[in-house]
Amino acid sequence: MATNLTLPVQGMSCAGCENNIRFALSSLAGIERVHADHQAAHVEIVYDPAQTDESALRSAIEDMGYHVANHR
Repeated sequence: MATNLTLPVQGMSCAGCENNIRFALSSLAGIERVHADHQAAHVEIVYDPAQTDESALRSAIEDMGYHVANHR
């Protein structure tokens, strides 16, 4: 069963940033859909929790130089 996750991401400034994040996350196992929005400063992810987890998603984004704020 897929899990929906929205992460607040700081540092995206353009459509190129959105594409970079989409590409990086889409290459991970278990990712079904990624929607990055630099104007709203968040990334919406649909993924299979049996194949990846929130920590891996956060790390992939932060490894690209963006900051994932605490959403809880």
